[in-house]
Amino acid sequence: MHLSWISFLLVACGGSKAPPAPAVAAADVAPEPEPAALPEPEPAPEPEPLPNNVNFRVTLTYADGSSKSGQVVRLERSEDFYGEEGWSLDPGDIKINADGGNEYKKIPWSDLRNITVKAGAIPGDVNCFYSSEYNPWMYECTLKTTATMTDSAGKRWTVDSAHKWRLTFDDETAAEFWLKKHHARQQDDKEIGLSEDSAENFNLYTSLQGQLREAVQGDLVVAIRVEP
Repeated sequence: MHLSWISFLLVACGGSKAPPAPAVAAADVAPEPEPAALPEPEPAPEPEPLPNNVNFRVTLTYADGSSKSGQVVRLERSEDFYGEEGWSLDPGDIKINADGGNEYKKIPWSDLRNITVKAGAIPGDVNCFYSSEYNPWMYECTLKTTATMTDSAGKRWTVDSAHKWRLTFDDETAAEFWLKKHHARQQDDKEIGLSEDSAENFNLYTSLQGQLREAVQGDLVVAIRVEP
């Protein structure tokens, strides 16, 4: 009886569990800082103005009879034959190569007095070809022109400079032209596949020759008079 009573008391009093401990509040997590705003990009610097490198007066006469006169303050020669790869102000580049028969020299524009440009016949004096170095191909027709000039001493020369020239006037207008040869060129509008039998675009040659015909009746420079 004594042992049973003790067992009863143990069962009655010792079977309850302690209440669960209160949950520990999670520590507040600091939000991730927003990424710092990138600084505004600095504006591209303004290109340096090109220097004025000459000072002479010129009159250009075009094939259609129109003319342009003014004070030239900047003279440039194209880096390539077409004026597509930039322009040079180098003093050695902006002289005209002149062939005097038994003499060959570079003549500065300030020593010129006049230039006459005579265009060849179309199509007889036109050379047309394409370049597959471009994709699509580049087509070109070149008209032969003959330019003769007289220097300040009265000597006549044949112009042997095939690059393009750019004259900038004091009102910031400009004129571009060739003295030896006149070019018309255009890239094809489609790529050529290796399986095509006849890849050459003869219609484009016809179009380019048409541009040359327009030039010899319009904006081709045919005469230049230079005044110091």
